[in-house]
Amino acid sequence: MSPACERLVEPEAFHAFTYERQFVVVDRLGTIERLSLERLAADTYQLRFTLIFARANSEPCTSGDCYRRSESEPRLLTAAELDGVRGAFADVRWEREADTETCPLWDPAYVDTFTWDGFTLTTNLCNAPHLPFGQAESLRQVLYGLTGPA
Repeated sequence: MSPACERLVEPEAFHAFTYERQFVVVDRLGTIERLSLERLAADTYQLRFTLIFARANSEPCTSGDCYRRSESEPRLLTAAELDGVRGAFADVRWEREADTETCPLWDPAYVDTFTWDGFTLTTNLCNAPHLPFGQAESLRQVLYGLTGPA
């Protein structure tokens, strides 16, 4: 990472977190469209998420007629899930400046937005600040782990 890389401040003390994926193509089963964590008490967080599923027999699609949304019932994170989330958030490093070398190669079909208590980072390498690819991928893995059975 570049010297301009900074660490997320106090990831263990966040009150609200939101992940959103703005995309052009739905290309996998169970893509997270939106996921939120809200602090209800010191170590109690409520999870909500919306998944998008491609309809059967459809190729990757670009319109709402070939996929469906499924919203979760709100649930509380387990202690192990919260530890995993806090660990992932503690590892977040972000870039203060646009990545001018990679920007021309970047695919804008997917833009992930991560917001902690009003502080927003995206995966748009052409913007500042932004999350480097590896950071976003690590966070997505943890978030997708929350969408299965607790």
